[in-house]
Amino acid sequence: MRSEGVRNQACSLGLRNETSMGGSLANSSLARMAAVFFMASALLGPLARFARGDAAAPLAAEWGAVAFGLFAFFAPWDRWPQRALHAVAAVGFGLKIVTTFEIGASPYLYALHYLMLFMWIGAALGPRVPLAWGLPAGAAYVVPLLLIGAERAAIASTALVIPASIFTGEAAAWLATHLRSAELMSQSRASKMAGLVDATLALAASEAPDQLARLTALGATEIYAADCALVLLEDADARLAPLGEAGWKEQSLERLEDAATLALLREAMASENGIGATGLVELAASFGLGSVRVLSLRGSGDALGVAVVGSFAKAEPADEFTEYVARTLATQAGLGFERIHAAESLRDESLRDPLTDVGNRRSAEAALRRLKPGDAVGVIDLDHFKRVNDSYGHAAGDRALRALADHLRDSVRGPDSVFRVGGEEFLVVLPGAGQAALSVVRRLHERWQDQERVAAFSAGVAIVAAGESAEAAVARADTALYAAKRAGRNRVVLDASAGHEAD
Repeated sequence: MRSEGVRNQACSLGLRNETSMGGSLANSSLARMAAVFFMASALLGPLARFARGDAAAPLAAEWGAVAFGLFAFFAPWDRWPQRALHAVAAVGFGLKIVTTFEIGASPYLYALHYLMLFMWIGAALGPRVPLAWGLPAGAAYVVPLLLIGAERAAIASTALVIPASIFTGEAAAWLATHLRSAELMSQSRASKMAGLVDATLALAASEAPDQLARLTALGATEIYAADCALVLLEDADARLAPLGEAGWKEQSLERLEDAATLALLREAMASENGIGATGLVELAASFGLGSVRVLSLRGSGDALGVAVVGSFAKAEPADEFTEYVARTLATQAGLGFERIHAAESLRDESLRDPLTDVGNRRSAEAALRRLKPGDAVGVIDLDHFKRVNDSYGHAAGDRALRALADHLRDSVRGPDSVFRVGGEEFLVVLPGAGQAALSVVRRLHERWQDQERVAAFSAGVAIVAAGESAEAAVARADTALYAAKRAGRNRVVLDASAGHEAD
């Protein structure tokens, strides 16, 4: 059974569970239909007697029909179980028995009363209930006739009236059942389409992949009326990694390391037609579920991942419309992942230098805004870079820049960042380096010198002082760089003007 939290979060998407919509008349509506029948039958009796020239005064049974009709109309049936409606049928047969003793067998109303009552029984209580009432109704029909000594023809009519009434009731039950089924299907489809629109809007507003995956999982559980869902996306290493879930058991994630399970998931991801019944059974067993469905998350291109939707018990196959809605949700999710990936790529490209693939000046400014006392910055510049371009060509100069960028990126510490901020000038941000900043940059310099390079580099280092701005710290590092250039290049200098001692 799905957790209340999963259901509530899915409802926040606008997704609705079809089982909560009803799809049939309420008990109170059914009882009011019977109430109208009782009160109408109470009026028909006097009218029929008046037409024959008899006394038109209502009889006790007719007053009883009116009273019970009023009770049935206003009673709180919706707070009572549906089996309480059987009392309506019992009262109907009882009133007819009383009427028989009062006025005898009426050729006008006797059979009509049974046909109408059985029609209501079938419409209100469903198939096979009219058949179950056949024997009691037959007794209610014939016994009073025998006791009042009715004519043989009236008694013999039992063989015609009761079967006809049962047939009428079962026909009404069949028709009502199919109408309710059509109503439920119509409401279900309308609800799912409305939910799909709401979910699409929610997916379109998502800015983070994990949020989008979570919404996809919630939407899939509601569309299939399932218990759990897991969204897996192919990562940069071409592995299927879990990104979002709804009601999924964490211990089941261990099965993602199983080669056979991954093979089935990849087959489902690559195929628009799924993996077949056998594959779904194997996948369900792998995750410890009763049944699963797998949706391939496709955008405008290749599949990006899969959504595994599971039920703890064995579930019936979904109808074609539900599958259509689910595939539409999966497509919208795939397009959403594409959109987020494209936005991240654009954002990443806007923060990276296209030649060297390290951060650019814009991303350097963002890193500098995060500086605090004790952090350090290093400004690095290739020596005689113009000579490299003039002697070997600009292509060689570009290769030298890429080589230095690769060297710095591969050699800095984990928290450090590298940026290209000018033609041949790079900035290294060293969080928390403190007095070790000079040693860190010197190590970068020594490792560069250990390899045969077309150009050496000089560097200036500054440690951020308390109350000092990032711009001031970078300016001091620049001053130290120029000091290194004036001292003969190919060296690292620490600026100590903020009170720090040179190493």
